Amino acid sequence: MKSLYLQVVSSFLGAVLISLVFAFFVSSALFETHALNRVDEQLREASQTVIHLYQAHPNENVQTYIRNLDDLNFHAMLYQENEKIAQSNSTEWRISDAVVQSVLRGDEYKGEYISNQYILGVPFQAKGVRYALFISPDYRIYMKDFHMRLFVVLFMILVVGSILFFITTRYLIKPIQALTSATKKLARGDFRILLETNRRDELGDLTVSFNRMARELGQLDHLRQQFVANVSHEIQSPLTSIHGFTQALKSGIISDPAEQRRVLSIIESESKRLSKLSKDLLHLATLDVDKPSFCPSWYDVDEQLRRVIVALEPQWQQKKQTLAFTGRSAHIFADSEKLEQVWVNLITNAIKYTPDAGQIHITVKESSSRIQICISDSGIGIEEKHLPFLFDRFYKIDHFYVKGRDGSGLGLAITQKIVHLHKGSIEVMSKKDEGTTFVVDLPKSERDD
Repeated sequence: MKSLYLQVVSSFLGAVLISLVFAFFVSSALFETHALNRVDEQLREASQTVIHLYQAHPNENVQTYIRNLDDLNFHAMLYQENEKIAQSNSTEWRISDAVVQSVLRGDEYKGEYISNQYILGVPFQAKGVRYALFISPDYRIYMKDFHMRLFVVLFMILVVGSILFFITTRYLIKPIQALTSATKKLARGDFRILLETNRRDELGDLTVSFNRMARELGQLDHLRQQFVANVSHEIQSPLTSIHGFTQALKSGIISDPAEQRRVLSIIESESKRLSKLSKDLLHLATLDVDKPSFCPSWYDVDEQLRRVIVALEPQWQQKKQTLAFTGRSAHIFADSEKLEQVWVNLITNAIKYTPDAGQIHITVKESSSRIQICISDSGIGIEEKHLPFLFDRFYKIDHFYVKGRDGSGLGLAITQKIVHLHKGSIEVMSKKDEGTTFVVDLPKSERDD
Protein backbone atom coordinates (compact mmCIF):
# COMPACT_ATOMS: atom_id res chain seq x y z
CA MET A 1 0.00 0.00 0.00
CA LYS A 2 1.42 3.34 -1.04
CA SER A 3 -0.57 5.43 1.43
CA LEU A 4 1.10 5.80 4.83
CA TYR A 5 -2.34 6.43 6.31
CA LEU A 6 -3.63 3.06 5.09
CA GLN A 7 -0.47 1.32 6.24
CA VAL A 8 -0.76 2.74 9.75
CA VAL A 9 -4.49 1.96 9.99
CA SER A 10 -4.03 -1.59 8.63
CA SER A 11 -1.15 -2.24 11.01
CA PHE A 12 -3.24 -0.98 13.91
CA LEU A 13 -6.29 -3.07 13.00
CA GLY A 14 -4.15 -6.17 12.51
CA ALA A 15 -2.43 -5.68 15.86
CA VAL A 16 -5.77 -5.01 17.61
CA LEU A 17 -7.48 -8.08 16.10
CA ILE A 18 -4.61 -10.35 17.10
CA SER A 19 -4.64 -8.82 20.59
CA LEU A 20 -8.42 -9.26 20.91
CA VAL A 21 -8.31 -12.92 19.83
CA PHE A 22 -5.46 -13.56 22.26
CA ALA A 23 -7.35 -11.69 25.03
CA PHE A 24 -10.50 -13.70 24.30
CA PHE A 25 -8.85 -17.09 24.79
CA VAL A 26 -6.75 -15.97 27.75
CA SER A 27 -9.79 -14.41 29.44
CA SER A 28 -11.80 -17.56 28.85
CA ALA A 29 -9.10 -19.70 30.42
CA LEU A 30 -8.73 -17.36 33.40
CA PHE A 31 -12.49 -17.19 33.87
CA GLU A 32 -12.77 -20.94 33.77
CA THR A 33 -10.03 -21.33 36.38
CA HIS A 34 -11.52 -18.66 38.61
CA ALA A 35 -15.07 -20.00 38.17
CA LEU A 36 -14.14 -23.52 39.31
CA ASN A 37 -13.76 -22.40 42.91
CA ARG A 38 -17.19 -20.78 42.97
CA VAL A 39 -18.75 -23.70 41.09
CA ASP A 40 -17.32 -26.09 43.66
CA GLU A 41 -19.00 -24.13 46.48
CA GLN A 42 -22.32 -24.07 44.62
CA LEU A 43 -22.12 -27.80 43.92
CA ARG A 44 -21.53 -28.54 47.59
CA GLU A 45 -24.46 -26.37 48.63
CA ALA A 46 -26.74 -28.01 46.05
CA SER A 47 -25.61 -31.52 46.96
CA GLN A 48 -26.08 -30.89 50.70
CA THR A 49 -29.56 -29.54 50.03
CA VAL A 50 -30.54 -32.70 48.11
CA ILE A 51 -29.01 -34.95 50.78
CA HIS A 52 -30.81 -33.18 53.64
CA LEU A 53 -34.12 -33.30 51.81
CA TYR A 54 -33.77 -36.98 51.03
CA GLN A 55 -32.65 -37.82 54.53
CA ALA A 56 -35.56 -35.85 55.98
CA HIS A 57 -38.13 -37.34 53.61
CA PRO A 58 -36.82 -40.75 52.50
CA ASN A 59 -40.27 -41.85 51.39
CA GLU A 60 -40.47 -39.14 48.70
CA ASN A 61 -39.57 -40.08 45.16
CA VAL A 62 -35.86 -39.28 44.92
CA GLN A 63 -36.20 -38.70 41.17
CA THR A 64 -38.23 -35.60 41.99
CA TYR A 65 -35.34 -34.06 43.91
CA ILE A 66 -32.87 -34.87 41.18
CA ARG A 67 -35.01 -33.53 38.35
CA ASN A 68 -35.70 -30.28 40.22
CA LEU A 69 -31.98 -29.58 40.00
CA ASP A 70 -32.40 -29.09 36.24
CA ASP A 71 -34.33 -25.91 36.95
CA LEU A 72 -31.33 -24.63 38.93
CA ASN A 73 -28.91 -25.43 36.04
CA PHE A 74 -27.47 -28.48 37.82
CA HIS A 75 -27.37 -32.10 36.64
CA ALA A 76 -27.13 -35.05 39.00
CA MET A 77 -27.00 -38.86 39.31
CA LEU A 78 -27.75 -40.88 42.40
CA TYR A 79 -26.35 -44.37 43.01
CA GLN A 80 -27.54 -46.82 45.68
CA GLU A 81 -25.05 -49.55 46.28
CA ASN A 82 -24.19 -50.61 42.71
CA GLU A 83 -27.34 -49.40 41.05
CA LYS A 84 -28.20 -45.99 39.53
CA ILE A 85 -31.57 -45.06 40.93
CA ALA A 86 -32.06 -41.49 39.62
CA GLN A 87 -30.60 -38.94 37.16
CA SER A 88 -31.38 -35.58 35.57
CA ASN A 89 -33.23 -35.54 32.29
CA SER A 90 -30.34 -34.17 30.22
CA THR A 91 -27.55 -36.03 31.96
CA GLU A 92 -25.48 -38.26 29.67
CA TRP A 93 -22.48 -39.08 31.81
CA ARG A 94 -20.26 -42.07 31.65
CA ILE A 95 -19.00 -42.67 35.17
CA SER A 96 -16.78 -45.65 35.67
CA ASP A 97 -17.67 -48.31 38.20
CA ALA A 98 -14.39 -47.70 40.00
CA VAL A 99 -15.34 -44.06 40.66
CA VAL A 100 -18.84 -45.06 41.82
CA GLN A 101 -17.44 -47.71 44.20
CA SER A 102 -14.91 -45.22 45.58
CA VAL A 103 -17.63 -42.70 46.45
CA LEU A 104 -19.89 -45.41 47.89
CA ARG A 105 -17.04 -46.38 50.21
CA GLY A 106 -17.04 -42.82 51.59
CA ASP A 107 -14.47 -41.03 49.40
CA GLU A 108 -15.25 -37.66 47.90
CA TYR A 109 -14.69 -37.19 44.19
CA LYS A 110 -14.18 -33.74 42.74
CA GLY A 111 -12.33 -31.54 40.31
CA GLU A 112 -12.17 -33.94 37.39
CA TYR A 113 -13.74 -33.80 33.97
CA ILE A 114 -15.94 -36.65 32.88
CA SER A 115 -17.53 -36.30 29.47
CA ASN A 116 -16.48 -32.60 29.48
CA GLN A 117 -18.30 -31.99 32.77
CA TYR A 118 -16.99 -30.82 36.14
CA ILE A 119 -18.42 -33.32 38.65
CA LEU A 120 -18.56 -33.49 42.40
CA GLY A 121 -19.14 -36.93 43.89
CA VAL A 122 -20.46 -36.92 47.50
CA PRO A 123 -21.17 -40.00 49.66
CA PHE A 124 -24.02 -40.12 52.22
CA GLN A 125 -26.25 -42.62 54.07
CA ALA A 126 -29.98 -42.79 54.69
CA LYS A 127 -31.55 -45.52 56.84
CA GLY A 128 -28.32 -47.44 56.78
CA VAL A 129 -28.12 -47.48 53.00
CA ARG A 130 -25.06 -46.04 51.28
CA TYR A 131 -25.56 -43.59 48.44
CA ALA A 132 -23.29 -41.75 45.96
CA LEU A 133 -24.53 -38.42 44.62
CA PHE A 134 -22.79 -37.04 41.52
CA ILE A 135 -23.66 -33.44 40.71
CA SER A 136 -22.43 -31.09 38.00
CA PRO A 137 -23.28 -27.54 36.86
CA ASP A 138 -24.61 -26.78 33.41
CA TYR A 139 -21.21 -25.50 32.40
CA ARG A 140 -22.27 -24.50 28.90
CA ILE A 141 -24.66 -21.87 30.26
CA TYR A 142 -21.88 -20.26 32.30
CA MET A 143 -19.38 -20.22 29.42
CA LYS A 144 -21.89 -19.23 26.76
CA ASP A 145 -23.02 -16.23 28.79
CA PHE A 146 -19.43 -15.28 29.55
CA HIS A 147 -18.32 -15.61 25.93
CA MET A 148 -21.21 -13.47 24.75
CA ARG A 149 -20.47 -10.71 27.25
CA LEU A 150 -16.76 -10.86 26.52
CA PHE A 151 -17.39 -10.73 22.78
CA VAL A 152 -19.60 -7.63 23.18
CA VAL A 153 -16.99 -5.87 25.33
CA LEU A 154 -14.12 -6.66 22.96
CA PHE A 155 -16.19 -5.66 19.94
CA MET A 156 -17.01 -2.30 21.52
CA ILE A 157 -13.33 -1.79 22.32
CA LEU A 158 -12.48 -2.51 18.68
CA VAL A 159 -15.13 -0.13 17.30
CA VAL A 160 -14.44 2.77 19.68
CA GLY A 161 -10.67 2.30 19.46
CA SER A 162 -10.75 2.19 15.65
CA ILE A 163 -12.82 5.38 15.41
CA LEU A 164 -10.49 7.21 17.79
CA PHE A 165 -7.46 5.84 15.97
CA PHE A 166 -8.78 6.97 12.58
CA ILE A 167 -9.22 10.49 13.97
CA THR A 168 -5.82 10.66 15.67
CA THR A 169 -4.08 9.13 12.65
CA ARG A 170 -5.48 11.86 10.43
CA TYR A 171 -4.01 14.34 12.90
CA LEU A 172 -0.63 12.63 12.59
CA ILE A 173 -0.70 12.16 8.82
CA LYS A 174 -1.90 15.69 7.96
CA PRO A 175 1.47 17.45 8.63
CA ILE A 176 3.28 14.71 6.69
CA GLN A 177 0.98 15.32 3.73
CA ALA A 178 1.65 19.06 4.03
CA LEU A 179 5.40 18.38 4.09
CA THR A 180 5.09 16.17 1.01
CA SER A 181 3.22 18.89 -0.88
CA ALA A 182 5.75 21.52 0.22
CA THR A 183 8.65 19.30 -0.83
CA LYS A 184 7.19 19.02 -4.34
CA LYS A 185 6.93 22.83 -4.53
CA LEU A 186 10.50 23.10 -3.29
CA ALA A 187 11.65 20.70 -6.01
CA ARG A 188 10.01 22.99 -8.60
CA GLY A 189 12.05 25.93 -7.32
CA ASP A 190 9.40 27.60 -5.15
CA PHE A 191 11.31 28.61 -2.01
CA ARG A 192 8.59 30.91 -0.64
CA ILE A 193 7.21 28.17 1.58
CA LEU A 194 6.28 28.53 5.23
CA LEU A 195 4.53 25.68 7.01
CA GLU A 196 2.73 26.66 10.18
CA THR A 197 2.77 24.29 13.15
CA ASN A 198 1.97 24.38 16.84
CA ARG A 199 3.22 20.88 17.54
CA ARG A 200 5.99 20.25 20.06
CA ASP A 201 6.80 16.67 18.97
CA GLU A 202 9.09 15.18 16.33
CA LEU A 203 6.75 16.25 13.50
CA GLY A 204 6.86 19.80 14.83
CA ASP A 205 10.67 19.69 14.87
CA LEU A 206 10.64 18.30 11.33
CA THR A 207 8.37 21.12 10.14
CA VAL A 208 10.59 23.77 11.75
CA SER A 209 13.68 22.17 10.18
CA PHE A 210 11.93 22.09 6.79
CA ASN A 211 11.07 25.80 7.04
CA ARG A 212 14.68 26.57 7.91
CA MET A 213 15.92 24.46 5.01
CA ALA A 214 13.53 26.18 2.57
CA ARG A 215 14.63 29.59 3.81
CA GLU A 216 18.32 28.73 3.49
CA LEU A 217 17.80 27.20 0.05
CA GLY A 218 15.99 30.38 -0.99
CA GLN A 219 18.91 32.46 0.24
CA LEU A 220 21.34 30.13 -1.53
CA ASP A 221 19.34 30.40 -4.76
CA HIS A 222 19.31 34.19 -4.43
CA LEU A 223 23.08 34.18 -3.90
CA ARG A 224 23.51 31.91 -6.91
CA GLN A 225 21.46 34.21 -9.11
CA GLN A 226 23.32 37.21 -7.75
CA PHE A 227 26.63 35.45 -8.31
CA VAL A 228 25.74 34.66 -11.93
CA ALA A 229 24.60 38.25 -12.48
CA ASN A 230 27.81 39.62 -10.94
CA VAL A 231 30.01 37.30 -13.00
CA SER A 232 28.13 38.24 -16.15
CA HIS A 233 28.51 41.93 -15.34
CA GLU A 234 32.20 41.62 -14.49
CA ILE A 235 32.89 39.76 -17.72
CA GLN A 236 30.62 41.88 -19.90
CA SER A 237 32.22 45.18 -18.92
CA PRO A 238 35.78 44.44 -20.15
CA LEU A 239 34.46 42.49 -23.14
CA THR A 240 32.38 45.47 -24.23
CA SER A 241 35.38 47.75 -23.79
CA ILE A 242 37.67 45.43 -25.75
CA HIS A 243 35.08 44.95 -28.49
CA GLY A 244 34.46 48.69 -28.84
CA PHE A 245 38.11 49.66 -29.04
CA THR A 246 38.89 46.78 -31.40
CA GLN A 247 36.13 47.89 -33.76
CA ALA A 248 37.42 51.46 -33.61
CA LEU A 249 40.93 50.32 -34.50
CA LYS A 250 39.68 48.03 -37.24
CA SER A 251 37.52 50.70 -38.88
CA GLY A 252 40.31 53.28 -38.85
CA ILE A 253 38.45 55.73 -36.64
CA ILE A 254 41.54 55.93 -34.43
CA SER A 255 44.41 56.71 -36.76
CA ASP A 256 46.79 58.65 -34.53
CA PRO A 257 49.67 56.34 -33.46
CA ALA A 258 49.78 57.75 -29.93
CA GLU A 259 46.02 57.27 -29.51
CA GLN A 260 46.30 53.78 -30.95
CA ARG A 261 48.98 52.89 -28.36
CA ARG A 262 46.74 54.25 -25.59
CA VAL A 263 43.81 52.18 -26.83
CA LEU A 264 45.96 49.07 -27.10
CA SER A 265 47.10 49.62 -23.51
CA ILE A 266 43.47 49.74 -22.41
CA ILE A 267 42.73 46.53 -24.32
CA GLU A 268 45.73 44.87 -22.67
CA SER A 269 44.60 46.05 -19.22
CA GLU A 270 41.05 44.77 -19.76
CA SER A 271 42.44 41.45 -20.98
CA LYS A 272 44.52 41.12 -17.82
CA ARG A 273 41.44 41.98 -15.79
CA LEU A 274 39.49 39.18 -17.52
CA SER A 275 42.37 36.78 -16.96
CA LYS A 276 42.55 37.63 -13.25
CA LEU A 277 38.78 37.31 -12.92
CA SER A 278 38.74 33.84 -14.49
CA LYS A 279 41.70 32.80 -12.34
CA ASP A 280 39.96 34.01 -9.15
CA LEU A 281 36.72 32.26 -10.13
CA LEU A 282 38.58 29.02 -10.77
CA HIS A 283 40.42 29.31 -7.48
CA LEU A 284 37.18 30.02 -5.60
CA ALA A 285 35.54 27.01 -7.27
CA THR A 286 38.36 24.73 -6.08
CA LEU A 287 37.89 26.02 -2.52
CA ASP A 288 34.11 25.52 -2.65
CA VAL A 289 34.25 21.75 -3.14
CA ASP A 290 33.57 19.48 -0.15
CA LYS A 291 37.21 18.44 0.17
CA PRO A 292 39.52 21.05 -1.39
CA SER A 293 43.18 20.16 -1.83
CA PHE A 294 45.02 20.80 1.42
CA CYS A 295 48.73 20.13 1.85
CA PRO A 296 49.83 21.27 5.32
CA SER A 297 53.36 21.19 6.68
CA TRP A 298 55.33 22.79 9.50
CA TYR A 299 57.01 26.09 8.60
CA ASP A 300 57.76 29.59 9.99
CA VAL A 301 54.91 31.94 9.14
CA ASP A 302 56.98 34.99 10.11
CA GLU A 303 59.57 34.12 7.45
CA GLN A 304 56.78 33.70 4.92
CA LEU A 305 55.44 37.19 5.74
CA ARG A 306 58.93 38.69 5.30
CA ARG A 307 59.24 37.07 1.86
CA VAL A 308 55.85 38.47 0.80
CA ILE A 309 56.86 41.95 2.02
CA VAL A 310 60.08 41.76 -0.01
CA ALA A 311 58.21 40.51 -3.08
CA LEU A 312 55.78 43.44 -2.86
CA GLU A 313 58.51 46.00 -2.16
CA PRO A 314 58.31 47.62 -5.63
CA GLN A 315 54.65 48.50 -4.98
CA TRP A 316 55.03 50.10 -1.54
CA GLN A 317 58.36 51.72 -2.45
CA GLN A 318 56.76 53.31 -5.51
CA LYS A 319 54.19 54.99 -3.23
CA LYS A 320 56.93 55.88 -0.71
CA GLN A 321 55.07 54.02 2.02
CA THR A 322 56.55 52.81 5.30
CA LEU A 323 56.04 49.10 5.94
CA ALA A 324 56.98 47.86 9.43
CA PHE A 325 57.07 44.24 10.62
CA THR A 326 57.01 43.19 14.27
CA GLY A 327 57.15 39.60 15.41
CA ARG A 328 59.30 36.64 16.31
CA SER A 329 59.60 33.11 15.00
CA ALA A 330 56.15 31.48 14.81
CA HIS A 331 55.91 27.83 13.78
CA ILE A 332 52.62 26.70 12.18
CA PHE A 333 51.20 23.55 10.60
CA ALA A 334 49.39 24.85 7.49
CA ASP A 335 49.26 24.93 3.69
CA SER A 336 51.99 27.47 2.98
CA GLU A 337 50.93 28.09 -0.63
CA LYS A 338 47.36 28.96 0.33
CA LEU A 339 48.31 31.09 3.32
CA GLU A 340 50.81 32.99 1.16
CA GLN A 341 47.90 34.05 -1.04
CA VAL A 342 46.11 35.35 2.09
CA TRP A 343 49.09 37.57 2.99
CA VAL A 344 49.51 38.74 -0.62
CA ASN A 345 45.81 39.70 -0.86
CA LEU A 346 45.73 41.56 2.47
CA ILE A 347 49.07 43.37 2.08
CA THR A 348 48.32 44.27 -1.56
CA ASN A 349 44.99 45.80 -0.48
CA ALA A 350 46.75 47.72 2.29
CA ILE A 351 49.24 49.12 -0.23
CA LYS A 352 46.55 49.89 -2.79
CA TYR A 353 44.21 51.78 -0.46
CA THR A 354 46.88 53.59 1.58
CA PRO A 355 47.88 56.98 0.16
CA ASP A 356 51.45 57.92 -0.74
CA ALA A 357 53.81 58.15 2.24
CA GLY A 358 51.31 56.19 4.34
CA GLN A 359 52.12 53.54 6.91
CA ILE A 360 51.50 49.79 7.01
CA HIS A 361 52.22 47.74 10.09
CA ILE A 362 52.30 43.90 10.23
CA THR A 363 52.40 42.17 13.64
CA VAL A 364 52.73 38.48 14.54
CA LYS A 365 51.56 37.42 18.01
CA GLU A 366 51.85 33.91 19.38
CA SER A 367 50.19 32.04 22.26
CA SER A 368 50.56 28.45 23.39
CA SER A 369 48.20 27.11 20.72
CA ARG A 370 47.36 29.95 18.31
CA ILE A 371 48.98 32.56 16.08
CA GLN A 372 47.51 35.98 15.37
CA ILE A 373 48.56 38.13 12.41
CA CYS A 374 47.46 41.80 12.31
CA ILE A 375 47.81 43.89 9.13
CA SER A 376 47.05 47.57 9.75
CA ASP A 377 47.25 50.55 7.44
CA SER A 378 46.66 54.30 7.55
CA GLY A 379 44.59 54.22 4.39
CA ILE A 380 41.22 55.60 3.34
CA GLY A 381 39.31 53.28 5.67
CA ILE A 382 35.89 51.68 5.31
CA GLU A 383 32.53 52.95 6.50
CA GLU A 384 30.94 50.82 9.22
CA LYS A 385 27.89 49.98 7.08
CA HIS A 386 30.12 48.13 4.60
CA LEU A 387 32.00 45.96 7.13
CA PRO A 388 29.41 43.10 7.45
CA PHE A 389 29.49 42.56 3.67
CA LEU A 390 33.20 42.98 3.05
CA PHE A 391 33.84 39.24 2.54
CA ASP A 392 30.84 38.69 0.23
CA ARG A 393 31.67 37.71 -3.32
CA PHE A 394 31.76 40.61 -5.79
CA TYR A 395 30.99 43.11 -3.04
CA LYS A 396 32.53 46.45 -3.95
CA ILE A 397 32.68 49.84 -2.27
CA ASP A 398 32.28 52.52 -4.91
CA HIS A 399 34.99 54.89 -3.69
CA PHE A 400 37.49 52.01 -3.65
CA TYR A 401 37.31 51.66 -7.41
CA VAL A 402 38.02 55.15 -8.63
CA LYS A 403 41.26 56.33 -10.11
CA GLY A 404 42.10 52.95 -11.59
CA ARG A 405 41.65 51.01 -8.36
CA ASP A 406 39.68 48.23 -10.02
CA GLY A 407 39.16 44.68 -8.82
CA SER A 408 36.93 41.65 -9.13
CA GLY A 409 35.54 41.73 -5.61
CA LEU A 410 36.69 38.13 -5.02
CA GLY A 411 40.00 38.67 -3.21
CA LEU A 412 38.62 38.91 0.31
CA ALA A 413 36.13 36.09 -0.33
CA ILE A 414 39.05 33.85 -1.32
CA THR A 415 41.02 35.03 1.71
CA GLN A 416 38.21 34.19 4.11
CA LYS A 417 37.70 30.78 2.49
CA ILE A 418 41.37 29.88 2.93
CA VAL A 419 41.40 31.03 6.57
CA HIS A 420 38.29 28.95 7.33
CA LEU A 421 39.89 25.99 5.58
CA HIS A 422 42.63 26.24 8.21
CA LYS A 423 39.94 26.36 10.96
CA GLY A 424 40.85 29.96 11.73
CA SER A 425 39.00 33.27 11.72
CA ILE A 426 39.44 36.68 10.09
CA GLU A 427 38.06 39.98 11.36
CA VAL A 428 38.21 43.53 10.11
CA MET A 429 38.16 46.82 12.02
CA SER A 430 38.06 50.10 10.16
CA LYS A 431 36.95 53.73 10.24
CA LYS A 432 36.64 55.98 7.25
CA ASP A 433 39.77 58.10 6.68
CA GLU A 434 41.49 56.47 9.71
CA GLY A 435 42.73 53.17 8.27
CA THR A 436 41.88 49.49 8.38
CA THR A 437 43.10 46.51 10.40
CA PHE A 438 42.65 42.86 9.40
CA VAL A 439 43.19 40.27 12.14
CA VAL A 440 43.81 36.64 11.12
CA ASP A 441 43.68 34.10 13.97
CA LEU A 442 44.95 30.57 13.23
CA PRO A 443 45.60 27.43 15.28
CA LYS A 444 49.19 26.28 15.29
CA SER A 445 47.99 22.85 14.24
CA GLU A 446 44.72 20.95 13.77
CA ARG A 447 45.14 19.37 17.21
CA ASP A 448 45.07 22.81 18.82
CA ASP A 449 41.77 23.87 17.23
